[in-house]
Amino acid sequence: MKPGSSQNIIVVYDLGNQFCQISYYVQGTENIETVASVAGTENYSIPTVLCKRSGVNQWFYGKEALRYAGEQDGVLVENLLDQYAGHSGHVKVGSRCGLTVRPLIRCLCWRCF
Repeated sequence: MKPGSSQNIIVVYDLGNQFCQISYYVQGTENIETVASVAGTENYSIPTVLCKRSGVNQWFYGKEALRYAGEQDGVLVENLLDQYAGHSGHVKVGSRCGLTVRPLIRCLCWRCF
């Protein structure tokens, strides 16, 4: 697809509690493409986790979130879908509750492109 073209694209988010993946279809083509979590690889699974970095309003998703949490430089948010379903669109971050996750899930998905 050329930059600036006006083709229709269908984007599919396959969200699971542990992993997610993103696929898309460009109208008029034959194939559905799945976005690799690392460009040039065939690794399509993105961990469904977020991490809020300590002391700043900075968020990470997927493997980057796991890295920051592993370095104890942030609060890991897991089980997003279970929390989302059980709390009307809110998830618990550390000891706080009430973060609206819809915009974060949207951000999680769009940053992959």
